[in-house]
Amino acid sequence: MEPGIFFLHFENKDTESTTGPNTKTPSCSQDEGKAQKHRGSRCLVLMTVCLGLICVLLLAYIVLQYFTITAVTNLFKSYKNKVEEFNQTINSLQDNYTDLMNEKDQLQNNVNSLTQKKQELETRVNNLTAEKSQLQNSFNSLSQKKLELETRVSNLTAEKSQLQSTINALNQKKLELETRVSNLTAEKSQLQSTINVLNQKKLELETRVSNLTAEKSQLQSTINALNQKILQLESKVTSLSTELKQAYEKG
Repeated sequence: MEPGIFFLHFENKDTESTTGPNTKTPSCSQDEGKAQKHRGSRCLVLMTVCLGLICVLLLAYIVLQYFTITAVTNLFKSYKNKVEEFNQTINSLQDNYTDLMNEKDQLQNNVNSLTQKKQELETRVNNLTAEKSQLQNSFNSLSQKKLELETRVSNLTAEKSQLQSTINALNQKKLELETRVSNLTAEKSQLQSTINVLNQKKLELETRVSNLTAEKSQLQSTINALNQKILQLESKVTSLSTELKQAYEKG
């Protein structure tokens, strides 16, 4: 039963008690009013504590969501920086590959030049055998270096393919993170709507509490007026009883 309804019933009972045969004393009425007032205050306190707990829980949930979105954003930035580092590494490897190719062409030109010189010096084979052997060793060294460079280029190509696969995986992860951020944003909007509804409910409850407080004050005024009237009636009854007693004694 709501406090306002209880006060109305209480007022009706007091009104009936003034005319009924079993009339209550003013002290009993005051004790019942104080007890009802105490119960109404406990209800208001419980309602206020419940609303406070709900607000604290909502605030904690919003803060948790905020830190989750911040962590996702930082992780996304970290992945982005790694992709940029991978791109810089790929560009550096491509530059090294270009330099190696230029060096290879230069070495190939040297080999051609040495071969031509070898042909020109075939007439001097008897006197320049030692020089021919040295040139042959240089050619073999250059050929070995060419094979090493070709192997290194193959390795760099494989590493480039692996880096491209990593970049594709990071892009997929980026799309997943963007989707998650969108979902979190939608949840945040839903929570904000819920908070707005709760705030509106809080305003309604505060308005209701104010109305009940006003009704309580009005009922208390009515009770005080009735108690005053009862005192006046009791005084009048006492006076009449005294007069009747005096009249009876005189008669």
